[in-house]
Amino acid sequence: MEFKLLTAETTTSAIFATGAQLFNDTVNDCVKDIMQSSLSEFRRYTNLIAVPMVVAFGITGNAAVIAVVSSDRVSFGFPSTKLFVRVLAVADIFYLIGSPFFQTLRTLHYDTTWIPHSQLFPLVYPFVWPYMASVQTLETWLVVAITADRYVAITWPMKAVQLCTAKRAAVQVAVIAFASAVFNIPHWLEFRSELGSRECRSIKITAMFSNEVYQITYWSVLTLLFRFGLPLGLLTYLTIQLILSVRSAARTRAELTHKSRKRSSERQITYVLLSVVLLFVLCETIEFVMHILQTLRWTWSFYDEHENVELQTAFNTLGNFTLTLSASMNVVIYCIFAKKFRQHFFWIMMQCGARDHNEHSDSTPDAISTIQNTCQTSKM
Repeated sequence: MEFKLLTAETTTSAIFATGAQLFNDTVNDCVKDIMQSSLSEFRRYTNLIAVPMVVAFGITGNAAVIAVVSSDRVSFGFPSTKLFVRVLAVADIFYLIGSPFFQTLRTLHYDTTWIPHSQLFPLVYPFVWPYMASVQTLETWLVVAITADRYVAITWPMKAVQLCTAKRAAVQVAVIAFASAVFNIPHWLEFRSELGSRECRSIKITAMFSNEVYQITYWSVLTLLFRFGLPLGLLTYLTIQLILSVRSAARTRAELTHKSRKRSSERQITYVLLSVVLLFVLCETIEFVMHILQTLRWTWSFYDEHENVELQTAFNTLGNFTLTLSASMNVVIYCIFAKKFRQHFFWIMMQCGARDHNEHSDSTPDAISTIQNTCQTSKM
């Protein structure tokens, strides 16, 4: 009799344990489904709505930066600083042009059925990826060059007249552009577009990219150093030194003379560009962490086995979006912190807006041509 009672108790416990396990499994599945759905919606809203809006704003804003800084009405530090700022704006435009192909088109292809049987993303991805990597590398080292230029201008104001010239800046830009292009050559050989059955294109990994030695040496070590670790380390050091130099110069500045006003203007420009650098470092750090996680996937089997793919994809989306945001927001920083830039920026917008209004109201072809030429001249 005791044996039967023990068996009944054991059976009841087993039933409860099984029920509890089923309940836990059901709850975990529901949570997983909700998380996957939320992350998928996050990708859609970010890449299909936010990215195109930020790209449109950023291209317009960077074009305005080039127009304003190129004008003689706005003093933007030494000639080298003006050149660096304009080249950075051009690089940002190039990055923003590629963002819809790299982010929006990917989401349209994988996460929606809006463009059924589209072959565009598998066709362009092997070219868009190395293009974006090259431009991102160029932007990173341009920001380093701008920070170093400001450090020289603040720390050695007398020598800066000879050091911070447009010619020297142009040489630095050429070297950075060449080095960025050469360093990213292997990325052009990592993927290929292949036409499979039913004439459906897909993205294939090349043998070089599948090679473990290539993944460890180029992706994990060289890329982490050249594109992230070294420039971010230099930016951190130069930023701290710049802040200390600006504070020291503010404490020891002389009475209000023309020279001190000039130095005060240089300090204001430095504050503006420091804001740009800090925004860039923040956004680039997210991409840096994402690249480290990618490296762990290849080098640490435990992480590869327990990786949450949906969460990793969402983090990847966030990292790419912050880079797009960083390339678009410099004009906002200039308008907030640089009074002369803000005034000339809105003057150009108002002038072109007025001319566009007159263009629509005037039906004479000669008048239209004259207005368009005038508007183009004001943007140069």
